[in-house]
Amino acid sequence: MDHPQGEDVPNFPELRELGDLSDGMSLLGLLAFYAPDLVDWTRIATNEPFSMADCLYNLELVHKFCSESLPNNIFHLGLEDIVYMHR
Repeated sequence: MDHPQGEDVPNFPELRELGDLSDGMSLLGLLAFYAPDLVDWTRIATNEPFSMADCLYNLELVHKFCSESLPNNIFHLGLEDIVYMHR
């Protein structure tokens, strides 16, 4: 995947349990890897620690990808349902 000169691809954490999906970062990283023309990895919020706004932003990008790029929308949970999975 090509990326702008001088910008490093973020280190995406290994997922160990379902709650690790709650920040949307790894989901977007996976989508950016397999669909780089549809998901720009530079738009992924990677701040540490994640704020609620960062999590919702990432999950909104995942929701947008699912509703606009897939033949059927597979994103059936609410954003808040995913954000609070880790609790």
